[in-house]
Amino acid sequence: MKKSYGAGTVIGGIFIGTLFGIALKILFTNHTCSKTQGTPFTGEDKSVKDIRKKMKKDANEMRSRAEELENLAKD
Repeated sequence: MKKSYGAGTVIGGIFIGTLFGIALKILFTNHTCSKTQGTPFTGEDKSVKDIRKKMKKDANEMRSRAEELENLAKD
């Protein structure tokens, strides 16, 4: 006999999983830094232009570091 899972079982499983995830987040969240939680940039980097500049700068630094590592690997 084949066991079939109905839509109610699937939705119930998703609901229970979501509640479990929320409970874990509440238990393990550091409440002292909840102001900055969810924002990847802190300090004065608030405008889109500042964030964009920082991302470009970081990308260029990573690119140059990758080139350095590539040159080291060739040697």
